[in-house]
Amino acid sequence: MKCPSLSTSTSHTISLGFFFSFIGGLALSIERFLGTSPEVSIVLTRERVNELPLGVPIPFDIVGKNGLIFIRSGSILTQEIVDRILERGLFGLNEDLPAEQGIELAKDQYYDRELIARIDANFDVAVSALSSVVDLANGHRAIAAEPLQEIADRWIEEISEDVSTVLACWHERTSIAGAGGAAKREELDLQLARSTQLATLGTAIACSMGLSEQNCRAVALAGLLHDLSLVANAPEESEMSPSESERHKILMHSLRSAEMISHSPSIPGMVRVIIMQVHEQLDGTGYPRGILGHQMNPMARILSLVDAYLTMIESHSDRASIVPSDALAYLVYQTLNGKFDRGCTQALVSMSSVYPVGSRVLLSTGETAIVVKSNEDEPANPIILTDKPPFRVFDLAHNSLKVTAPYFGDRSRKERLKTKQLSEVLWMHPLVRDPLNRLE
Repeated sequence: MKCPSLSTSTSHTISLGFFFSFIGGLALSIERFLGTSPEVSIVLTRERVNELPLGVPIPFDIVGKNGLIFIRSGSILTQEIVDRILERGLFGLNEDLPAEQGIELAKDQYYDRELIARIDANFDVAVSALSSVVDLANGHRAIAAEPLQEIADRWIEEISEDVSTVLACWHERTSIAGAGGAAKREELDLQLARSTQLATLGTAIACSMGLSEQNCRAVALAGLLHDLSLVANAPEESEMSPSESERHKILMHSLRSAEMISHSPSIPGMVRVIIMQVHEQLDGTGYPRGILGHQMNPMARILSLVDAYLTMIESHSDRASIVPSDALAYLVYQTLNGKFDRGCTQALVSMSSVYPVGSRVLLSTGETAIVVKSNEDEPANPIILTDKPPFRVFDLAHNSLKVTAPYFGDRSRKERLKTKQLSEVLWMHPLVRDPLNRLE
C-alpha cells in the first residue's frame, strides 16, 4: 500500500539560472500591481459581507480557506450568496487587530484549526515519546516501535489531509527556534524537537514522492532516532571545544545510534540502515563512511537533504539562521553539483514552493504576505495571504502580482546568502567537512 499521493510532479526542471538570480536578490522584470482587479481574491470581514450591495456584480473573487475560488468576480450578489458566505465563514478578521496578532489569526482563518490542533498535539506526543526512548536507551533496554509507528501513521494522515497546513506548522516551529524563541529550553528538549522536525518533513517528502506506507513509516522512525546517540548523551553545555574526541563523536554518532536500536527487534532493520546513512552524500563526501550514491538507501537520501535544510535555517552560535528560500536555492545548486538526490530536491521544492509554505514574502506592491500553499506546477508562484487587513488571498500563478523577495523583518535574526557561498559546505559540522575524515 502506498502513502496517499500529494500529486507532486517530478517533471519540473530545476533552473540554475533562476536560482542564481534568486540568491542574488534579483527579481524578474514585472509590472507593479495597482489596486483591486478581477484577478484579486479577497477574504472579507463579516461587516463587509453585510454591507455588500445586492443585485450588482461582485468586483472580486471570494475564496475558501483552501485557496480555491468560492464565488467568482462578476457573479450577481444575492441574499442567498451572502448567507452562504456567512455560513461558511468566508470572511476575514477585525481590522483593528495589531499586525502581529493579525498574522496569526489570518493563518487560522486560512487553515483548518482542528487540523492545526491535531498536528501540534502529535508533535508534542512525538517529542514525549522520543524522550521515553532516550530513557530506555540510557538504561540499555529495548525500544518498542509501536508508539513511534503510531506517530508516523498520524503524520501520514495529516500530510494526506493537507500538506500545506503541516508545512505551515513545521515552518512556524522552526522559525521560533531559529529566532531564539526556544533559547531557554533545555538542550535535550531542543534536540528532541529537532529530530521530530526532521522526521516530519522527511515523511512529507516521502509521501509526496509516492513511497509505500511502509517506507514512509521507515523515514519517520529513522528521522526520530537518527541522533539517538547524541540525545542520549546530550552534554550539559551546548558549546564544546574543538577536539579529536569531539570530532570522533560527531563522525561516529549515526553508527552508534543504529547500534543502540540493534537490540530492539520491533524496529525494522531498514531503519538502522537509513540512520547509518543520513549524513552521507551522493558524491561520496559525506560521513561516516563516505559511500557513493548508488550505495545509499533511497530513504536515507531524503533525510540527508532534510538534515541539510534544517541545519541551514536554524540559528547557530556563529551565524544567524539562513532565510528558508535562500536555503532551498542553495540546496538546488548543491543538488545540481551532485550532493543530493534530484528527485528528493524536486519533491521538496514542489511541495513547499520556492518560498516555503509558512514563510513571509515581500510583494511587488510593497505589501508583505504569508505563503499558504504551493503551486506544484509553478513553485515560484505560490498562493499567498496578505498579513495585514484586509486579508486577501492571491494565487500568483494566475495574477500579475509577484513575490520580489523573502521578508523577515528588521528584528529577525536571519541572513541572506551571497552568491559566493553557493560552493561552500554550509550544512556539515566543521570538524567533519574534510573528506579525509572518514571511516575506512
